Amino acid sequence: GAPPAFEAAGVAGIASSANATAISIDANEIVTMPKQPCFFASTNTTASNVTGAGTTYTIVWGSPTFDLNADFDNTSTFTAPVTGKYLITASIHYETVTAAADQIQLGIVTSNKQFTSVIAHTNGFGTEPEVWKTLICDMDASDTCTITGRIAGESSNVANITGGANGYTYF
Repeated sequence: GAPPAFEAAGVAGIASSANATAISIDANEIVTMPKQPCFFASTNTTASNVTGAGTTYTIVWGSPTFDLNADFDNTSTFTAPVTGKYLITASIHYETVTAAADQIQLGIVTSNKQFTSVIAHTNGFGTEPEVWKTLICDMDASDTCTITGRIAGESSNVANITGGANGYTYF
């Protein structure tokens, strides 16, 4: 019989059951899969006075710069489309932190587990500290992931989470 279509010379992709290109392989054997879960979101505006006295704040993101598979809800939550390993990276840039702050956190919160970076300090962090974290999370289909921020040691929630065009706070 005839060879499968993907073995024929010059064929650029493999069709899925949705009758669309699921995998493309170019002449240099570079493979792309256009529906892989991948997004980038940052904060559009500064969230004012959301933490400082130990309050954990779930970051609210602006519309994503891109979202290849529509897995981000345009607010705060990524939902895994399939079971697998997911590379998650986040950064939080804080503003108006005073010398009273003694702990800063960034949390990557999935349905299965919470991962937290904690920075403890007794001599102050400066007024605009930044915390970032990258890890690979084991997620099942429909599991979710959000990012949280927390500062402790202030007498009230005086810390802001920076937003805007600078891109300091991202997911």
